[in-house]
Amino acid sequence: MLDRLIAECLGSRLVVRGGRLSRLACAVALLSLPLACSNTGVPEFQAYQAAYIRADSTGQAVLDRLAVAERQVFELSQAPLAVNTVGFSPTHARYFVQTVDPPATHLLRRSLGIVANYNAALGGLASGETAEAMAARLVQIGNTAISLGAQFAGPVTGGASGLAVDATPLSAPLNALKPLAKEALELKTLAEFRERLLQDAGTMDDVLAGLIEITGNVPKRPESGGAPSDPRQSDAGIGEPLPCKGIETTASIFCVMIEPVIDRADDITFEKLTEEEVARIENIRVLLASWVVLLEESRLALAAAVEAVRAGGQAGSATLLTTLTDLDLIVREVRTTLATGAN
Repeated sequence: MLDRLIAECLGSRLVVRGGRLSRLACAVALLSLPLACSNTGVPEFQAYQAAYIRADSTGQAVLDRLAVAERQVFELSQAPLAVNTVGFSPTHARYFVQTVDPPATHLLRRSLGIVANYNAALGGLASGETAEAMAARLVQIGNTAISLGAQFAGPVTGGASGLAVDATPLSAPLNALKPLAKEALELKTLAEFRERLLQDAGTMDDVLAGLIEITGNVPKRPESGGAPSDPRQSDAGIGEPLPCKGIETTASIFCVMIEPVIDRADDITFEKLTEEEVARIENIRVLLASWVVLLEESRLALAAAVEAVRAGGQAGSATLLTTLTDLDLIVREVRTTLATGAN
């Protein structure tokens, strides 16, 4: 059909209402074909966008839990007001204002928002958004990266106790995205935006991978030369302080969330935990496990979306649809975990 249209246009033999279609009209018709073809797969991208929005909303709910725990950690070390806590540091402002996220949660939420904006840009590319709208999305990504980089050059302090979320895994991808704030304004055509989005796909995956890495901790026990103890040994860890307490460890979301549970003493051991405290820690592990799987599925879905843009047409879109079921399944699982009160 396309070949016939081109041939007839070139020969000006198309008849419209008894007359001939002019060469100018043919040229306009032919030029419009790439735009029509570029919209192939829009329904699939719309389905992907809807699935990612559901996943992102669920991830926000997990971060809401983190915000509560992070603020509790600060309050345990800074409140109530006492002789050694009189004063005020501007770096603690976010802990005192209940309507905003505390520092670490703010960093993670804004980082997740960068990926959400990138996904929206992919959807805009598929649906034929204007260059101005595409530029605005990419500029926002770059500005967010600049803002986060300025606020969190290193670990995000979680209170006077020194507990922190080590943001190092996010440093490289955030730095890589900063130039977008300026360079996006230089892009003029959808083809240029497509090329830039494909160029930054790996960086977006690094953001999600960084969020996963920040979630957990790997305790380093001095007596074993820095290697973790083998949990399968019956006496491993007996009498030793819990992770995040009294040993060198990578500060993590897990450490922040269990700190309010194990705050009773710096040398608290597993044997001293009550049944209620053990249950709360286990619930936190289940919640964070769901969060990690959600991020992993988001990485797979994002990779499929990028490949759909790269491949174009129905072939790429078909691959994209196959990832949506798994993403929706884990979203439902995490929502169930949240509903059962894991905290």
